Amino acid sequence: MTNNVGLGYFCCVISALFFGSNYVPVKKLELGEGVFFAFTMSLGIFMVGFLVNVVQGFPKFEVRASIGGMLWAVGNLMVVPIVNSIGLGLGMMIWSAVGMLVGWASAKFGILFIQKVDVDFPILNTFGVALALAALYVSSKIDGNSTSVSANQQTASSSRGGDIRRGDEDAETFLQQQQSSSALAHERRSQQHSFGITLSIISGLLYGVNFNPAQSLIEDKSGLHSDEAFDYVFSHFCGIFLCTLSAFVIHYYHVVRKSSDKYPDLRQETVIPAIISGIMWGIAQAAWFVANRELSLAIAFPIISTMPAIIAASIGYFYFGEMQGERNVKLLIASNLMRIVSVLFIANSR
Repeated sequence: MTNNVGLGYFCCVISALFFGSNYVPVKKLELGEGVFFAFTMSLGIFMVGFLVNVVQGFPKFEVRASIGGMLWAVGNLMVVPIVNSIGLGLGMMIWSAVGMLVGWASAKFGILFIQKVDVDFPILNTFGVALALAALYVSSKIDGNSTSVSANQQTASSSRGGDIRRGDEDAETFLQQQQSSSALAHERRSQQHSFGITLSIISGLLYGVNFNPAQSLIEDKSGLHSDEAFDYVFSHFCGIFLCTLSAFVIHYYHVVRKSSDKYPDLRQETVIPAIISGIMWGIAQAAWFVANRELSLAIAFPIISTMPAIIAASIGYFYFGEMQGERNVKLLIASNLMRIVSVLFIANSR
């Protein structure tokens, strides 16, 4: 590990800025099921990786590092089903928390194929991570759907209407039908909720270990592999591109085979914004490689997992007019303050 701590923290800031804003170009676009968007975004990621490869003088391609990119890509492909199942707030809280814990713990305890990293003040480090997790929980409560009517309320309302329209006997039959329908809907929602939770955990695990293959090569003492973090960016990004391309081809074939209609997700207006989004993401991820190298995963991973949310929330509030309302604003301020304090603790634990 080098001693350029300033560079490490600078890369944390760069990662936070680009991770926190990379979805702005596609914010108001209809992305369909997300597979075509993920593919076009991966084109932008590949462009950044290729540029880094040229700058680095075409270092050795490392298959193991590309596996890390594939792991990230699989986790990323789960995001749309997660959001459709349990919503963005809860889904992001789970995958972010799991990813942060896995990435941090890998270095903290020397597990999942990488070496243990000792920090100067482990209590500060651990407390900072715990506070960051608490901030994720608080932010998941923002924009709750408080105006929706519960299934029981709908059933009761419908049964009262049935009582007026149909008389006592018809109302009883109507109520039984509604209760049966409500029970079936509740069971489906429960299954959907469990499915979303499971996918969120798996996605978080994949996000949390996506650096480990490259990191294990950096830490290798055999002399067969480079100890320069940037030498693995292209291999890592190739894994992302190839995995996402494969998913797109499979999805495209599946949809077209089942229907004579055109593939619905081929939206020309999304291509350029998605590529720009991928370029921004690629810059952020490349900077993260350097931050891991300069600070270790035990420091860089929780910081970079925490800071982008502050940027994204600020853009959402001030530019897109999201999260309005006194309760949401209070939760937003509280969660961002918790994140800032957690980053300070983690940064000073080195």
